[in-house]
Amino acid sequence: MVKKSYFYLGEQNIGIEAPKVLLKRIGRNFEEVPIENGFNVGDVKVEEGEMVEFSRDRSKPYLATKLNDSRGYHGVDFLRYGVLVRTIWQRNPPHYEVQNFLPLDETGALSCFKKIYYNTSSSKNKALIHGSLVCVGGKGILITGKCWSGKTSLTLGFLEKFLGDFVSDGNVLISYEDGHIVGHYLPRPVFVRFHSINSSKGLSGLLKKPYEAESIQPFDKEAIEEIIAGKKYELDAGLNISRRKFAELIGVKTTPTLKVDRVVHTKFGCTDLPTINPISVEASYGLLLAREFPKETTLGNLRHQKEIERPDDSIIERDWLDGVERVETSFDANKTLTKSLLEDLICSH
Repeated sequence: MVKKSYFYLGEQNIGIEAPKVLLKRIGRNFEEVPIENGFNVGDVKVEEGEMVEFSRDRSKPYLATKLNDSRGYHGVDFLRYGVLVRTIWQRNPPHYEVQNFLPLDETGALSCFKKIYYNTSSSKNKALIHGSLVCVGGKGILITGKCWSGKTSLTLGFLEKFLGDFVSDGNVLISYEDGHIVGHYLPRPVFVRFHSINSSKGLSGLLKKPYEAESIQPFDKEAIEEIIAGKKYELDAGLNISRRKFAELIGVKTTPTLKVDRVVHTKFGCTDLPTINPISVEASYGLLLAREFPKETTLGNLRHQKEIERPDDSIIERDWLDGVERVETSFDANKTLTKSLLEDLICSH
């Protein structure tokens, strides 16, 4: 077992203890260089139990949880098709214990790391947004939208066609500092749907070697192999890819924090002509609030992103958007996501 501390966002030291190989894999999702013997606000300890295998059993739910208080404090078992794959115990808010039954499973450690951070004072001035953040030509672009609205397609388009810097995809923490919206990465793998992987020059090689993605996958091996073999890329499925592996395959740099210059709100496109329209501060503010997620600090929630409701209270204020460029776009990721469209999204007014 090896223990390292991550000084996340230059704000809080949080420790992770795990077997050496697993800790290295966990670290592939961080920007910070780990240190030893840090003074930590919280810790995650990861142990590996007896490894298990599971197969598809449609008589049982794909994902489920149940309580596990075997250590005398609150714990939750996580099951796939009825097979125990992970248990997490919470001794008190800053301390978590994880037992893995799948090899090299970084999921529990990273989830607990975020829960610890969400309980710190540093998190209180940040909102969690369903969105992505990239830097293109020195301009920070925050992309927000519903599931399947093209956020990852735009992220890949910006990165591959303009070699921008990558901050985050899927979830972004945003704050308001010195009169600007600032976005921050989260230590987590990047989830990319198969249709985006297939159309990406950098990522398409994962269709031949999906287990080089350096991450535990959200779908069972049988399902992944069936989708790839049958080229069923239109399904709502994809691969988790470690943050570092994603950047290496795309050939871009990563950065933990970025000032936001433009907000691009995406919506479903079903026409042959893409649209880009300016949007008012009021409309943009409403859409941004609609894309906010609660910062979960409890164990056992298995809700799909579509089922997550915005928090009752938000720190986001309307005037955050006063100095930010704002547009709304609709496009077909398979037909109309051209370099010209991307250029317009960067430069249009």
